[in-house]
Formats: sequence, C-alpha cells, structure tokens
Amino acid sequence: SPVFLPFSVQHLARRLLGGRSASEEEEKKMIVKLKAECGQQYTSKLEVMYRDMQASDDVMRQYHAREDLQRDTACPVSLLDARLLQLGRAIARRAGTFASASGSFSASALHQPVDDTVRSPNDPNASDSPESPAFTTPLPSSSSASSSSSSSSSAPSSSSSSASSFAPCPPSSSVWGCEVPQGRGEFEYSVRVITQGTWPVDAQTLISETQLLPSLLAEEATRFEAFYLGRHNGRVLRWNLAQGKASVRGQLLHSRHEFECTTLQMIFLLAFNFFPSTPVSVSDLLQPFFAVSSSLSRAELKRHLISLTTPRCKILLRASSGAGAANAAELKDSDTLTVNLSYTNKLRRVRVPLVAVPAAAGSGEAADAWATPHLEAQAGADVPSSVEQDRNYLVEAAIVRVMKTRRRMIHNDLLVEVTRHLAQRFRPSPALIKQRVEKLIEREFLERDAADRRMYNYLA
Repeated sequence: SPVFLPFSVQHLARRLLGGRSASEEEEKKMIVKLKAECGQQYTSKLEVMYRDMQASDDVMRQYHAREDLQRDTACPVSLLDARLLQLGRAIARRAGTFASASGSFSASALHQPVDDTVRSPNDPNASDSPESPAFTTPLPSSSSASSSSSSSSSAPSSSSSSASSFAPCPPSSSVWGCEVPQGRGEFEYSVRVITQGTWPVDAQTLISETQLLPSLLAEEATRFEAFYLGRHNGRVLRWNLAQGKASVRGQLLHSRHEFECTTLQMIFLLAFNFFPSTPVSVSDLLQPFFAVSSSLSRAELKRHLISLTTPRCKILLRASSGAGAANAAELKDSDTLTVNLSYTNKLRRVRVPLVAVPAAAGSGEAADAWATPHLEAQAGADVPSSVEQDRNYLVEAAIVRVMKTRRRMIHNDLLVEVTRHLAQRFRPSPALIKQRVEKLIEREFLERDAADRRMYNYLA
C-alpha cells in the first residue's frame, strides 16, 4: 500500500547506506514478492536503489585502481578549518589563558551522502597520552551520493582512502591551532553515488558544501568528483553531508572511545580541536559554517549538534546563559558548549544517536526525509499526510488517463473506472475522487457538460 512504501524505501536506504542489511539475498526476495503483488511501478525505486549500490562498488574499485592515487600528497586547508582557526584565536584572546588539558577529535571513518555521498576518516596514530585528549576518526565507513544528468540521473560510486587527525597545537604559540597531516593514508574514505529523486533525500535540508569537511576530506572529495565527472560527462554531483556517517576516535582525559556518528557530528567534534578546553557559544560555533555558506539549514546543523549533548551520549557539555536549566529539546544560540573531558562509557565503541526534531508548525523547516513518517491530524487517524498527498496525485493521474481515453463520462462511471485503475495501490473513496475532479476542473483539465452537470468533458 502507499502507506507501507515510504517506510520501506526509508528503511532500505538506511540499511544499504549504513551496511546494516542482514542478508542481501533476503532483501532481493522481498522486492520480488512486492513486485509480484503490487506491480513493477511500486518497486521501481527499490530496484534502482540496489542498482545504485552495485554500480557504486564498481566505481569504487576503479577509483582505487587509479595509478595517480598518491596517498602522501599534501592538501590545502579547507575554508571551514581556516574559519575555525580564526575563531579559536579569538576565543583564546578573549580567555587570555591556554589550558594544558584538552580534548581533540580526528576522523577515521565517514559515511557521507551528498547529492553524492561521502564516507571518511580513520586515524590510527592518535595520541595515547591523557594529557592531550583528542577525537579522531578511526574506522572505515561508506557513504552515498546522488547524481543527475541531462540523459541519466543515476551513477552510484564509492571510494575509500584515509583521513586526518586533528589535535590542538601546543600552547607555546599564542593561539590554538591544529596539526594537519601531510599524508592521505591515515583514514578510510568511501563514496556512494545515488540516483537523485529515487532515494529519500530532502532538498531543503541538503548540505552539499565540501569546504565544510576537514582539509584532507575536502581535498579527497575534490579528487573523487574530478575522477567521477571525468568518466561520466554531463552528470552533476551534489554532496549530501547531512546524511553521511563517520567513525571518530576520541582520546579524553581518562578514556578512549570510537564514536559512530554522522558526518556533521564529526565536523563539530573536529571543530572543538581548535578550542578544546574553552566554552564556546552555539552562535560563535555556527558562525564559521555560515561564513562558508549562508544557505545552510540552521535547524539541521543544530539537530546534529544537540545530539552530542544528550544524556545518552554527553560528549559535549551544554550550559544555558539564561535563567534556569537548558531546554533539552532546544539548542539556543546563547547556550555554551565545551568538550566533556571526563566522559566515560563502559563501551569502547559508542553509537551517537541522532535526535529526531519534528519541524515546528509554520516554521517552514522541512522534515527529515530519512525519519520515520509522522502521523498528522489532517491526514486521518492512520495515514501520514505525505501519503495523502501522494494519493491525491495518483487519483488525479488516473482520472486524466480515463478521461483522455473516454473524452466524455458520467460521474458514477468515472468513479468505477478510477477505482478499478487504482485497485492494486489503494481504494480511493468517492469523496476523494470527487474532490480531485473539482481540482482538475479548476485547472481546466475537465469541464462539466452544460446540459448535464453529472457529465464531464475532457479538455486538455
């Protein structure tokens, strides 16, 4: 049914991009059963998603096989790293002191969707010294991406390489900085190219600026994009950082952990290497991001950031500048954040949950395209509003197809034909069909017959 399909697409996307499918064979069997029961049109997106993953594996092998892939090439500093360094200097001047104990992050494994998806870092060389806590990304991961082309909109691909370790510069200089590795062999990086329009990607929350990545990852993204577009002329790649995955190694005062998190969470953790022991306001922390791109979704950035402060995984400590305690469900610009240097967990590998923040009514913020569809009052007791909207389109399309064939039709006969056309998808109510007929009359696809108001004439 149309209610089941959105759930099926979203959960399959999570399993494929996250590498969490228990059995590829069983997944394919389920698609075959759905196709036999509901038709090819119903399962077309699921089949394209599987083809994307297979094509990504092929592109990944080609990318690694390049003779010119040099893993010891230096890379320029990314725009975000440069902005964060400036912020770190400003915070240091403001504080007037430089603490000797700090926390730092480095990336080792990243799954990053983009309208091409990226996956990144691993840092096996993180410091074991408790005097220099650090967060690094250690393990390999994968990511997905989507592509569009004038003739084709699908071109999956994945790649892997290495990432960098970011740690604060010693306070011998008057500012905090970061040590940028000169080689590319310190992390693993993978990309999945996914078909635009097939995977559940919300364009309004898409964050595609690769300059938000740490320097080595931004350089790796540039290399992959040049490689891919050089072999697929006419296609367009858009990175989807909001839906990427990463593995980050954290060296804290009393413990070491590997945090499985999103790409944006990795970026935030690495950002704290520039001011590891100094509180920073949310407004100051986000300012470098908007300096890179003013079109970023503030709500989406805050959603990934607040996930690092939850009681379940309190990597960052949050304090409210106003009266009373900080609101657990809302991250204010005036709230201050600092690395929780005393963080401990009995597990060495910790999965950081991403909180689901529903869009406020009337806020204009888009809902997370990968979240489970929410039931809304206007859609009825058991149907998500997005499904109701899809049904409206299906009913209108069926009405137009029937009327285009018949040209003239009485209302009751139209009800029977439209219901028959949609029987495999769902059973539309007579009220819904009548409502969509009225909309088509308003848009001049149909008209009522002047002699018989029950008769419809096809116009378009």
